[in-house]
Amino acid sequence: SKNKKKFFSNAIIVNKILGVNDVALAFAKECAAAEPKNEWYQLTLVECYRTLKQYNNSVKVQENLVKSFPNNTEFKENLAIEYTYIGQYEKAYHLYNDLEKQFSSEILGIFYSVQSDAVNLN
Repeated sequence: SKNKKKFFSNAIIVNKILGVNDVALAFAKECAAAEPKNEWYQLTLVECYRTLKQYNNSVKVQENLVKSFPNNTEFKENLAIEYTYIGQYEKAYHLYNDLEKQFSSEILGIFYSVQSDAVNLN
């Protein structure tokens, strides 16, 4: 229900503020499991895992975020950073390579669009 979600969201925030990180994590897990496509819940779960230095769990959630939102470059970059934390340098390298390719193709697309517009103006 809507009230339950609001309670859980508030419970996460309050427990994080109070430093009761294991309780915040429990609420975050429940919210994230109930709504796997809710970015805020997933990111909050990542933050809770990081606070408790549970980086392997954080990586799993972030991998799912990248799968659920493949065009979100911020999620990819955060996952690459997390891979670095846990020593998975090759995975981090591949993600950074993908990001570079993605940005390069986006920049080329913008360039060609602007170039085409300029040609049409003349």
